[in-house]
Amino acid sequence: MKLSPGDVHVWTVTLDVRAWGDYLTNGGLDVHEVARATRFHFEADRRRFVISHAATRMILARYLGVTPGAVFVRAADGEKPGLAPDRHGAGLRFNVSHSHEVAVVAIGDREVGVDVERVRPLPDLDALVARWFSRPERHAFEALLPAARVQGFFACWTLKEAYLKGCGDGLSRALDGFTATVAPDQVPRLDHVGDRVGDEARWAFRRLLLPTGYVGAVAVENPEAASIGGSEPFRLHQFVWGER
Repeated sequence: MKLSPGDVHVWTVTLDVRAWGDYLTNGGLDVHEVARATRFHFEADRRRFVISHAATRMILARYLGVTPGAVFVRAADGEKPGLAPDRHGAGLRFNVSHSHEVAVVAIGDREVGVDVERVRPLPDLDALVARWFSRPERHAFEALLPAARVQGFFACWTLKEAYLKGCGDGLSRALDGFTATVAPDQVPRLDHVGDRVGDEARWAFRRLLLPTGYVGAVAVENPEAASIGGSEPFRLHQFVWGER
């Protein structure tokens, strides 16, 4: 499959698959992934792990022109997973996220981060906002109607997670140290990044179209020359795994 300059492809993968053993045997998982799968206590967790990892390999194989078993991923502890550059070069970047029965795989020609969350009631919602949101985010959250606050929480959370995953910062950076859009109907962006001056312009965001009950976002690094495609910093294309 071809990835044109300036394109970002996001694949949605359904993890609720009965014949998931086919992914375990034909998905090209390496020995480490197979070993990790066997350590899950609950079958549902094992199934979700196997399908998400195997589907990611199958999707990447399409772009690389190799078999899933020939996809080499480096995933050192504490580092952002990526394709092994000595095997595949440095041109293709990817990121993966999964929640409950949905996974998303983002593919781009520059750094990308993606996050998906199943929208669900949170009894400790106010405590989570107080703990993880910045002061401007807390004010924006409190300005939402009560009925919109759960959706607003997850809309903001997925932006923050997508950005951190794109940067490769993960848990090393405080979630309340930067500010993202809270209201789901507003254009997603970073408004404040703490000591990462310039990231407000360097990272662009899109919300994802996902199955009912899920929200997600993709963050894409926006180099200096990225007015590719006119005024848009990147072109987002969404696919469902299994489509041709």
